[in-house]
Amino acid sequence: MITIDEARERIKVYYETKSGHDAIDEEGDKVSANIAKIIMEPSFAFSLIGLTSIHRRIFEVRFKFSGQLRIVELSKKEWVLSGEASVSYQPSFDLRNAIEHDLAEENGYDYAGKPISEVIRHLARFTADLWQIHPFREGNTRTIAVFLIKYLRSMRILATNDMFKEQSWYFRNAPVCII
Repeated sequence: MITIDEARERIKVYYETKSGHDAIDEEGDKVSANIAKIIMEPSFAFSLIGLTSIHRRIFEVRFKFSGQLRIVELSKKEWVLSGEASVSYQPSFDLRNAIEHDLAEENGYDYAGKPISEVIRHLARFTADLWQIHPFREGNTRTIAVFLIKYLRSMRILATNDMFKEQSWYFRNAPVCII
């Protein structure tokens, strides 16, 4: 068995020596290795800095703006909404306040004694709200998924990347429908 760092190095060498490779495959492999490394680490900061750090570390190989809140307005057509305009993403000038508000609200939520169905519903809402802010130009879904896994683990809730890995298309589209 090899470590994540060894796997990342092998991926790097592989794409340096492979001619005519697909840039999308390369990005996907490098980003996946970054995600695995972050998920395996025990540290986690439930904060705006923690969220932007996760984005930076996932996408440092891909985007020059990795780890930076977007400064442009976004609008996307969503097929799950029959091609209509997407949910309204948070305006770029207010991203920091919106994220800090959602994190503060979540930080104040008391999970003690709640039935699991309520906990799941609450976490789904929190995740969808954070995703809807859409703080980054690209990579929001993967960043929010990693942040959620790290958050759940910080609360001693067993969470893996398996569901996201196996159902990434569902995870990508679910926050659109929760709104």
